[in-house]
Amino acid sequence: EPGQSIGTVGWASDERILVSVEMPSPAAVGVRAGQTRLLVVPLDGSSPGYLGRHWPHQEFSQFQDQIIDWLWDDPDHVLINWWQPDQNGASARRVNVKTGRLTTVARSIPFVTDWATDHRGQVRAGWGSPPTGTGYFLYARASPDDAFEKVIDFDPFEEAGFFFAGFSEDPAKIYVISDAETGRNAVYSYDLASKRRGPMVFGHPDVDVDVGSLHFSARDGRLLAIGYVTDRPR
Repeated sequence: EPGQSIGTVGWASDERILVSVEMPSPAAVGVRAGQTRLLVVPLDGSSPGYLGRHWPHQEFSQFQDQIIDWLWDDPDHVLINWWQPDQNGASARRVNVKTGRLTTVARSIPFVTDWATDHRGQVRAGWGSPPTGTGYFLYARASPDDAFEKVIDFDPFEEAGFFFAGFSEDPAKIYVISDAETGRNAVYSYDLASKRRGPMVFGHPDVDVDVGSLHFSARDGRLLAIGYVTDRPR
């Protein structure tokens, strides 16, 4: 339809794909704003369906296509980042791609905006910023049975700290990025139990390493590569 465009397209299973559709938000008054919706498209030729038709407050939520994990080993579900209008933080929800049913995997935490899974599809970290100021915080847990704890909380414009960069294969350790030691963003291990930064994993003497430049094995979670840019991407 006019004003609509396709964003992300991905495989939910061998029988279905998910399509993100971007469109103007009818709930926006006096300003231009967009919204996204997920369509499930059966590959047998039957009609596509709106996955979030029965989600709570779906008509007022803005972004519904933030997929955390495609859960390749579970053909009936994906995990999405879900922030509904009556909550002041995002939750992680498992979505049945056949029925659209939502199941809470990680409850909303105030001002957490994003959640992440390890290579086993377990939600173990969420990050965000306070409603005022320029702070950054991270909630994490070493096991899916543990409670989330705030392990990082700092203002990057005022002090040295760390940003979440990914999970290691060891549930008790994650990777973070910090410029505290060298003045350049480098990758370090971080122990969730002691809440302490470990040794440097990789840093370049001339350029920063970006948060999104770490690449992991989908099979066992090992860190395989770290990218950076000098005269060209390396």
